[in-house]
Amino acid sequence: MEELEKALEGIDLTEEERQLIEWISGWDHSTVTRFIKIIRKCRNQK
Repeated sequence: MEELEKALEGIDLTEEERQLIEWISGWDHSTVTRFIKIIRKCRNQK
């Protein structure tokens, strides 16, 4: 969950979105890692 929170740092999330992130953090490690990479790519596009 910590890596996921770091990737989302500075993004204002709703409570519903936070719950979604908590659920995603329970997925297998390789899937979460890939999801984090996608978030980082999107952040670098701005």
